[in-house]
Amino acid sequence: MKNKNLISIMGVANVTPNSFSDGSLYNNKDLLKNHIQYLLQKGATIIDIGAESTAPFNEAISAEEEIERLKSVVIPVILELEEELISKSIRLSIDTYRYETIDFVIKEISKEHTIIWNDISGCFDEDVFNYLDIYPHFYYVYGHNLVTNRKDSNDHMNYVSELDILDQIEYWVQDFNKIKGIDFTKIYLDPCFGFSKSYEQNILLLENMNNFFKMHPKWMIGISKKSFLRKMVEKDLDSQKSFSKEKLLLESETIHKSYLKEWSKAFAGEELIYRVHHPEIFS
Repeated sequence: MKNKNLISIMGVANVTPNSFSDGSLYNNKDLLKNHIQYLLQKGATIIDIGAESTAPFNEAISAEEEIERLKSVVIPVILELEEELISKSIRLSIDTYRYETIDFVIKEISKEHTIIWNDISGCFDEDVFNYLDIYPHFYYVYGHNLVTNRKDSNDHMNYVSELDILDQIEYWVQDFNKIKGIDFTKIYLDPCFGFSKSYEQNILLLENMNNFFKMHPKWMIGISKKSFLRKMVEKDLDSQKSFSKEKLLLESETIHKSYLKEWSKAFAGEELIYRVHHPEIFS
């Protein structure tokens, strides 16, 4: 891939029981530690920790349950690996839409860690401003989501709009660029594939994502194992009438890789983060 110096790999480490692709695979300390080490070995420079699945088929959990999963599994592993992570400048990404959760993590780990708040809520509010101001090693992923408040983040598919998705994203970036008093170098934009978007909108956004890169210098994109990719595969394999979950995931990763190659060639900004489950997709 071209422009490799501009590309960062964010490896996914979910500690959830119900994520489609990796539910229950890493939700104890030994499994999580082994997976983080695997992600590092395969080239990830950011580890994205998720303790709640926001896939449409899952119910939201409470903030207390999300924090408990982090407290019992994630924090002990991070503390055990802390010296290695800091020495290698590995950034930690916390995938949550709750400020209580990001606040808990920040207070539990060393101030030497660089923290990224990977927030799919689409709510660029006062809490975000506060964290950006207070913590010097803090970055934020601002996701495009049409929910109207944080507590509805897990119900994002109830907010799908019939308006043109390309216009939506363009207006969203333009409105963001008008915000005063923030350090834009600490914020990544995420089109949030799959969130409050129909299948057709996701496909249209896939085909036109290149057009938005020039509008902001830093982006994060995650389409790894998304359901709309599997649906694309199902349409291609429809004549076969039957195919396994493993077949769907394998074929969807082929589509995934083709888009990563295309975007890598087109991107000319400061940094493009790819959020992936298997970093070896870049080999």
